[in-house]
Order: sequence, then C-alpha cells, then structure tokens
Amino acid sequence: MRMVSILLVTVLVISSGCGGSVTFIDYVETDTYISSADQSSHADDQILRISKSQSIEERAIVKLPTGKRDRNSHIENLLSDPISSLLIPFLIIPAILLDIFNCGDATLAPDNLTSAKLILSVVESSESGLTGKVELLLLEKPWWHTANWDRAHYFSSKGKWSQSGGDFDPTFTALTSSEASGEMEFDITNYFKTLILQQETAHFGFVLRSGASSLSPVSLASTQYSISSKGPRLESTYACVSRTSSYVRSTYYLRSMVEQ
Repeated sequence: MRMVSILLVTVLVISSGCGGSVTFIDYVETDTYISSADQSSHADDQILRISKSQSIEERAIVKLPTGKRDRNSHIENLLSDPISSLLIPFLIIPAILLDIFNCGDATLAPDNLTSAKLILSVVESSESGLTGKVELLLLEKPWWHTANWDRAHYFSSKGKWSQSGGDFDPTFTALTSSEASGEMEFDITNYFKTLILQQETAHFGFVLRSGASSLSPVSLASTQYSISSKGPRLESTYACVSRTSSYVRSTYYLRSMVEQ
C-alpha cells in the first residue's frame, strides 16, 4: 500500500548563509496511473504511464506532499482512520518542515519562493522528446490510491468521477512539460505560491495527460520505483533570509529523524 510510509520527506538544503538560498526536495507520497482500457488498480506499480491513441488513453495522478494542521496530528489521523483522513481536503502545510532547519518562518514566505518544480524521472519513452507534449491539470476531487478511469474511490456514491479520467479544476490553466537529462518537469511556482499564501487551500493533486491527440507510451518512475530517489518530487527554492547550515540532509520516517 502506498500509505504504509505515512510521511516520508527527504530534504536537501544548500545555502550560502544570509542572502543565499534554500532548496527543499520533497518526495510525493501518493501516485498512480489510470487507463481507459481497464479498471484495475495500478497503485503498486513501479511506473506511471501516460499515453493516448485511438483505442486507449493513460493518465498519471500525483499528489504533492501534504499535511493536516501539523506533522504529528496528520500522522495520528492517518493511523486511526486512514480512509476518512485521506478523503478530506489535503492541505499544504509548510510548517511540517520548519523545525528541520535553522532558517526562520520568513524564509518560507511566498514572496521568497523563487522556483517550484514537479519533477518526474523518465524510465522509458517512445517519443523523440517530451517538451510540450504532456500537460498537467489540477484535480478538484479527493481520490484514493486505487483510483481508476471511472472512479476516484469506492467509499461512497460520490466516488465516481464526473467525467471519466478525472475531474479537473476549470480555474487552473494547464501547464506543459519540459524535458532535460531524462527528467520531465512542470513549473508550478505560481500555484505553489498560492498554496503557501493560503494555507487552507485544498490540494487534491494533479493529472498528467497527453497534450495532443496522440502520445506514444511514456513510463515515469512512481513512488514505488526500485530507486527511491527517482520518484516524483517537488523541488522548491527560496531566498534565505536567515543563516542556515551549509549542508543538511535529513529523512523523516513517521516521528523519527535520522541524520545522514
């Protein structure tokens, strides 16, 4: 199951001190892909598939690292009632990272965010290049990791997608992909600024789909991929307004922090 590791955050911080910058690498907690050709769950697959042809379409779904109120209450709620907890709005709470660093709260202010990218490692692609060929849309419905083409979840009558393949937020302008060095990226800086500024904003995740009438099969590393560092991840960079360590690498497993 994808939620066995309730909260796994790997963070790399590089800063030159006051006036420098700080970069967070947060690994996606939940993802899957859905296919118009079958209703089976792909929650445990090591890859995310995206394709589109006359006979079949496949789309990937990813959810940014999330928290509810704070790290401990988020974990406790998941452990006590994982179903109901995962069906409520998923709130981005930057505070779950603050106590890892010496940088103060001011560093994580939206005005200091200089870049935020959703990055996915390309495992295999039949396309000559992926720049501009995949688009990212914002979901407006909660889903379970066993989602399929027709349903976001099976826990209530509201679990069916309003439109097959996912319910999209009409106010969100689709973003197109760029590709470099075997990685596909989406610039979500403006969207992530909104999430930081309005911390009660619900985030249900993104859908990645073909941006044209056809797309040859593309395989991306999922959260289950054998090389965990290649999993989907959010990379956000801030102007650092307070002094930090020159290099910090920490991993959270539930409530334990292990310095490496």
